[in-house]
Amino acid sequence: MPRTLRLAMLPLLEAHAPSGAELGRAYRGEWPDAPELIPIACEDTGTLAFELAGTSVHVALVGSVIPWSDLEPACAAAYHWPEAKATLEPHVAHWIITASSEAADPIDVMLALTRVVAAALLSSRPAGVYWGAASLVNSGEAFLEEAREMSREYLPLYLWVRFGLVRNRGKKGDTFTLYTQGVDQFDSMEVEFPQSTLDPEALIDRAFNVVHHLLDHGPVLKDGDTIGLTTHERFLVSHQASIIDPTRSVYALSRARRR
Repeated sequence: MPRTLRLAMLPLLEAHAPSGAELGRAYRGEWPDAPELIPIACEDTGTLAFELAGTSVHVALVGSVIPWSDLEPACAAAYHWPEAKATLEPHVAHWIITASSEAADPIDVMLALTRVVAAALLSSRPAGVYWGAASLVNSGEAFLEEAREMSREYLPLYLWVRFGLVRNRGKKGDTFTLYTQGVDQFDSMEVEFPQSTLDPEALIDRAFNVVHHLLDHGPVLKDGDTIGLTTHERFLVSHQASIIDPTRSVYALSRARRR
């Protein structure tokens, strides 16, 4: 089984990292029933290392900023956090937190990483969280709120996946295209709703449910399938080139015509 590696970054307003004991206390305080976070020896004194139910976790302090060329697109797309740019721009250093495993599945690795990131937020005061694979930023408060509620039954997709929106101007009215970024962390194609007449909130809700379905059941949506997302709505699934990045294939969903 190939090794699964996932990472997150925490922009810092001062170059300080918690001790292993501080991180461990914060972790145990929030998740006493989760797999234990066990400190392990690490030759690099600037890195904290842990084992967690077959997953290796490392927390490293980097004394430089996250390149603004990486952060800026994430801040620009952060409609859920309008203050993102003003909050993250002054950061002076960052942590890189990684979780990797040869045995655990990607969801368990992501859950482990999310708990450790939340523990790092609780044991210090970073400016926020940057999830690079999704080009996604969240405030520390929002991240903690989602992390505290997460489980295998309710995955914290708003922390792992960008649900991006593009407004399409038209003579007969505007539509929205929703696209995801970060679903490929789970070895799945991304999801798009091209030029939908649904409002943005409804689109995000539908996309969340589709992504959760894929993570729960695997790549079960075949080209030409239909899927019911509400009691009154069915959507046609097409495997087609992405509107956002034509070099990749996505699950494109459109409202199925009533018979």
